Amino acid sequence: MKLKRCRICAICLILLAIPMQAWSMNGIGHGPGGIGVVTADPGGVYASTQAGLVEESRIIRDAILARIRAALGQIGGTWVQGEAASVNLASGNGASSLHGNASGAILGTDFALFDSWQIGVAGGHWDGDAKFDAVGGKAKIGTDQLAVYGGRKTVWLDLRFGAAREWHSVDTVVAQAEGATSHDLMATTQVFAEIGHDFVVSDVDLQPFATLAWVRLDQDGFSNSAGTGTQSYLGRTTDIAFSDLGLLANWHPAGRDSSLTVNGTLGWEHALGAVTPHSVLLSYGAMVSTPGLSISRDAALIGAGLGVSLWPGWHLALRYDGVISPNLTDQIFSAFVSRRF
Repeated sequence: MKLKRCRICAICLILLAIPMQAWSMNGIGHGPGGIGVVTADPGGVYASTQAGLVEESRIIRDAILARIRAALGQIGGTWVQGEAASVNLASGNGASSLHGNASGAILGTDFALFDSWQIGVAGGHWDGDAKFDAVGGKAKIGTDQLAVYGGRKTVWLDLRFGAAREWHSVDTVVAQAEGATSHDLMATTQVFAEIGHDFVVSDVDLQPFATLAWVRLDQDGFSNSAGTGTQSYLGRTTDIAFSDLGLLANWHPAGRDSSLTVNGTLGWEHALGAVTPHSVLLSYGAMVSTPGLSISRDAALIGAGLGVSLWPGWHLALRYDGVISPNLTDQIFSAFVSRRF
């Protein structure tokens, strides 16, 4: 009897060790209540979507800063900008590469206040999609935008600042997770400020600038539905800051009295804080964390544009802006029309 009991106990220990070993092979570093990393979310699609949205927070930020640069010191007016953007994040952290596209428009109006100040409000909408080819993942994203902004021109410095809120509705399908589908709500809040100073060299206006932006992405908790049932993900918050240093140049090729200007930008961007978002799965009492693609830590800023005054009070501009790093290529093409009061 003793021998039989010993054999039964040994079998029980082996059976108990199998699931523990399976958890370890899947990368879970802690038991229930702990936090680990698994591959249950192929490619970290949900976390990588967060990284893409943080990178694309620059769409409304760049549009508003460009508007303040052009309008500061004027009476005010209304403006509209249409944009098309593409973002590519290289694979990393075990996550599939991201290829995204977005297009939309922003409408704003501003006016002078106390002679040297200018304030305004803007709102817009863009639709986008993201693909994660290695895991068969796709995301459809709709975003509504609202922002307030302002600026002041002094003898020594131009001050430009703003705050924006974006509401994202994200529908995702991950083929390699048994066709898991989810509907997720996120919101991006950001505040930003920029200082610059004008230098005039013949027919070229030069303006060194420094920009600081704080971005917070809040993700609500959500569930996905797959062939094996439902998985629940916890809400997450991603905080990051961006600092930019660069030089703007506006050239009047036909002289300062002409209606044509050519402009360019060259700069450098640095991200401050944690650059790798995570998705957190609640599984059997344990919180399982999966990393996504990383937000670019350092990137080059390049830009080129063409502006023309069509008739008194009206201005048209076409522009390209790029953010380039070893793991990121973010490109924004925009068309801008403004009407001065």
